[in-house]
Amino acid sequence: MSAADLAAVLLTVAGIAATVVVLVVGLSLLRSLREVRRELVRLRREALPLVQDMRDAVAAAGTEVARVDELVAQAEEVTASLEASSRVVEVAVTNPLIKLIAVVRGTARAVVAALTPWRRRSRRRRRPVDAGRRGRAA
Repeated sequence: MSAADLAAVLLTVAGIAATVVVLVVGLSLLRSLREVRRELVRLRREALPLVQDMRDAVAAAGTEVARVDELVAQAEEVTASLEASSRVVEVAVTNPLIKLIAVVRGTARAVVAALTPWRRRSRRRRRPVDAGRRGRAA
């Protein structure tokens, strides 16, 4: 066997080995690809109903947000109306009420003054000072 024959044999063996390696890798890739396809089909089967449920939930949430927005707008209108009403009541009732209280209090004092003798009115009652506390420091 010559060197050229030996080189040809070695190249043939290396080529066969490379072909076997490529076939093994190709079969492994083919098997992985089949598994990926199966998983994609399963994922699609499970995910599509979930996506539809999410769309329904988003639509319902949008409807609820619109309703809440309407309620907030109505509450703001009611608040504005109540504020305006309270201002009107304050202006319309407060000043006359204060005047009425002043008149009633003045009348009550006049009645008490008219019914109380003059001497009693002029005397002021003084509280007796506690004798025990005078000399002590607090």
